[in-house]
Amino acid sequence: MIRCIELAQIFERTDAITIVIWILSGLIKISVCFYAFVKGCAQLFALKDYRPIVIPSGIIMTALSILVYNLTCG
Repeated sequence: MIRCIELAQIFERTDAITIVIWILSGLIKISVCFYAFVKGCAQLFALKDYRPIVIPSGIIMTALSILVYNLTCG
């Protein structure tokens, strides 16, 4: 559908712009959800700062994403 859109005969191929916007919005969504998770865990465990659990949480999130991908697509 995006390939058929023409804007004033200047922007004829807007599919690349759409893909970049789609990828950036996904990255922002993941970042916001990860930040909320880390801040929530820090409050749950009564930590003064959330930064010590960022890297372990990132490692766990990466491992779980690989596991879910292997279970659904493998």
